[in-house]
Amino acid sequence: MKGKELILKTLNKRLRFFKKTFFFVQKHGVKYLGLPPFSRGSDQDAVIRKYIIKAGKLSELGVDIKTLRVNPDFLNDKYTLTGIPILNSPYIELMHMFERRDDVRNSEYYIRALSGRLDLRRGVYLSVNYMQSMFEKCKKEIFLGKTLPITIFKSPDERWWVFDGKHKIAVMGILGITDCFARIVSPLILERFTPMFEMIAGQNHEYFIHKNIIKLFLPDCRQFKRNWRIV
Repeated sequence: MKGKELILKTLNKRLRFFKKTFFFVQKHGVKYLGLPPFSRGSDQDAVIRKYIIKAGKLSELGVDIKTLRVNPDFLNDKYTLTGIPILNSPYIELMHMFERRDDVRNSEYYIRALSGRLDLRRGVYLSVNYMQSMFEKCKKEIFLGKTLPITIFKSPDERWWVFDGKHKIAVMGILGITDCFARIVSPLILERFTPMFEMIAGQNHEYFIHKNIIKLFLPDCRQFKRNWRIV
């Protein structure tokens, strides 16, 4: 096992050096090596701006914070959080534990992150002190109204999904705040997920939740029609 992990770390470094991303499927779901598939900061913001169709406060947009759901995480059906309301997810449990100063190493979020059952990462060590400081910073920014907008999109069945901003929504949830600035983007933004969806499209079992999402958005996404193989 140590030898396998060493190989993966070496491959990860090489891919990062060449600015490449490699996707693969393991027991929990789709994972990546190399550069993160979605950059943060200004690069991600530039991508999001291409898809924006409307912006404003949630109350102005007619969106209830309680209806905002976890977007595709590409974990298999046994582990996925896809479609769960964020205010009922491990994200808000984590924020409640930060607020109470509990040991977050016992939280579902932390355990999932370490074992690769949270998102596209194979498994990541999280600094509790850093996470606590980021939580306090986010709380302060929310009270001062200085946070970045969340990014959401709506599926044809009228459900709202969060492309970016799950942690902020969870912090708002524990503070009892229900309104913030949001950007509604076109469902076409899911074309950014094409490589990951293609990884699971060829899997015979365990990805029915994500395959249903593929079928749900298929009529709206031109690139999906060209590239996605539904089985």
